[in-house]
Amino acid sequence: MTEKTETAYQKYNLEKESAQKVFDRFDLGAIEKISQFEQGMINDVYSINGKYVLKINSAHPNLPKLSNEAAVYEALADSSVPVPKLYGYDENRKLLGYPYILMEQIQGETLKEIWRNLNDEQRMISALETGKILGTIHNSKPEQVRIASADFEPNLKSSIHSRIGEIGTMLRSSNVLDEHVIKKIETYFQESSCFDVEIQPSLLHGNYVFANIIAEGGTIRGIIDWEWVSFGHDEEELAVTLYRGPTGIVGGMDEKLLASFKDGYLSAHQISDTFNERYLSYALLYFLKILPNTPAWTHRPDKQKEYIDATNNLINQIIL
Repeated sequence: MTEKTETAYQKYNLEKESAQKVFDRFDLGAIEKISQFEQGMINDVYSINGKYVLKINSAHPNLPKLSNEAAVYEALADSSVPVPKLYGYDENRKLLGYPYILMEQIQGETLKEIWRNLNDEQRMISALETGKILGTIHNSKPEQVRIASADFEPNLKSSIHSRIGEIGTMLRSSNVLDEHVIKKIETYFQESSCFDVEIQPSLLHGNYVFANIIAEGGTIRGIIDWEWVSFGHDEEELAVTLYRGPTGIVGGMDEKLLASFKDGYLSAHQISDTFNERYLSYALLYFLKILPNTPAWTHRPDKQKEYIDATNNLINQIIL
């Protein structure tokens, strides 16, 4: 993973003395070196002694993101899904002023960083393996992973109606789309028959992209960054992952690689025969939920453009 540059987003400045208090709490010895990762766009994430990762929830301190992430690492520690070892987490803010989580630093680089250096065969294998891991994640049920999560609605249409109402409110308050477009979006999701199904809850990673997958020597070593984990519809996360591409860049993978990813997924977890009817709709829901936040991404104009363009493309395909 890459150390943070001067232009990257930062809200917290970790002092060695403060970090040592965290280490003392978990009996991890003396701190010799601290460096900050250029990881994600929101949280401050630090490498300590090259062996540990300290993530500080300075962006959303009132959300139980890190306790959920900790619960995942505990629940999946002995599973076939590779995750970091958890050393501890704290929501009370006494030591650092914010919630934090301390975990193992998995050796290797993100799949995003090494992707361009892989040959065609290595890419196909990586796509297959990451697809299989996502399918395995989706096999996990609420009784296996105890996280703080919104109540699950088994009736998909009811869930969609509730969510599109909330999304409409956010879109209007942010002024990112014209009113007539918002109304057409609401009408589509309220009236489409493709959501007339009953669903079962599956564990969802929340941001399953190559930037959150650590690899070494062509082997997947760990799936990280579970702070947005939840229980929901397996099809939704699969749809978003396929549409964005596991690279995290829309159009970043060709059809053969996406097919390999889906093959890997289906080898571990089955989905409905009507998945394709909801594929683009789920992708649009994802981007509509994120779109109101994009005006604040002045530190990442590339991401602003990517999300705005992807949203408009989906609206043109489905709605207009």
